[in-house]
Amino acid sequence: MSRRKGISLRKHPKRGLWEARVYTGWSHPKPKQKSFYGRTKAEAREKAEAFLAQLVLGRVPEPEEITVREWALRWLEERRKRGLAPNTLRNYRKDLALVIPSLEAPSHPDPFGDLLLQEVKPVHVQTALVGVMERASSRALKACRARLQALFQEAEDLELIVKNPVRGVKLPTPREEGPKRNAPPSPEELRAFLAHFEAYPPPTGPLLLLLVTTGLRKGEALGLKWEDVDLEAGVLWIRRQWTYGGEDGRSQGYLAPTKSRRERKVPLPKRTLEALHRYREELGPLARPDGWVFPSLEGDRPLNPHTPNWALRRIAKRLGVRPPTPHSLRHAYASLMAAHGVPIEVVGRLLGHASPVVTQAIYRHVLEEEITRVPDVGEALEALEERPQA
Repeated sequence: MSRRKGISLRKHPKRGLWEARVYTGWSHPKPKQKSFYGRTKAEAREKAEAFLAQLVLGRVPEPEEITVREWALRWLEERRKRGLAPNTLRNYRKDLALVIPSLEAPSHPDPFGDLLLQEVKPVHVQTALVGVMERASSRALKACRARLQALFQEAEDLELIVKNPVRGVKLPTPREEGPKRNAPPSPEELRAFLAHFEAYPPPTGPLLLLLVTTGLRKGEALGLKWEDVDLEAGVLWIRRQWTYGGEDGRSQGYLAPTKSRRERKVPLPKRTLEALHRYREELGPLARPDGWVFPSLEGDRPLNPHTPNWALRRIAKRLGVRPPTPHSLRHAYASLMAAHGVPIEVVGRLLGHASPVVTQAIYRHVLEEEITRVPDVGEALEALEERPQA
């Protein structure tokens, strides 16, 4: 065995690898030590020297007996204290439960969740994500990795671990999937849906028409009161949302701030404005300023959030097409706006996104399709020359 700079080196008799052993202190009656392995003597020494460099700088965390599951629970609780929306918190838990199943079923076998936080290596993360790929969609896989990235990044920021093991892990190639459940309807399907929305009984028909022509979130539309709607100016104000949720997903409906926590003004297209005028006249005295625009039968709360989904399934069955969801109507609106040249910043503001970066990330596929349609520079110049001079 050779020694160099406080590192002992030997050829491990069982593993067949070189072992570099570093002594980091004393824990009576034995010294504390840490081993690093490599195929060559130089590789093992390099790993040990990198560790010692971090140790000198104080970047090596003290050993802490905390498992991945315990850290995930602590991380989720911290987000709850920071005011994360109950539905979002529930989704975070579901995303993480794909690799840490004991978060939702404590008695479930959980090899990844039982690992000590400081023992997790990229290979553990990769193995866990491959397991997710075999039973979940590519979208769920991406969400799961994003949550793991945030989970371990906070552990690194707090110096509980030396390095985030998720950072260098690439997503495994997803399996072939059928059509996405939230894929927006095609333009032809959308025309057919619009005709059915205008003929569908209120309040569901006007609600669906509003969703597809303004891109509102379902909860934002359900949270509207008549005091938020200015039919004379042709605009409405988004000030709140009506949502169901809680971590169990079974609590009663409640009012909550908008997702961006900011008010926004949304213009009403002519078709929708006319439909809302007719609908308000039908409501008569029920359309008071503090009344819900889309009330339940009792009138004391908004329409059941499942009602528009049920209506979409019925309409789709009549048309013989795949049923969209209220959120896919929002995607259809955004895609049409982007395809017709509306700047992405404007689309993002209409949708209530916190930043144009969010809009661009979600609708990148639409923008890429538009790039392929950009005209040749010569054609663009010819079009300018053909314009009448002012």
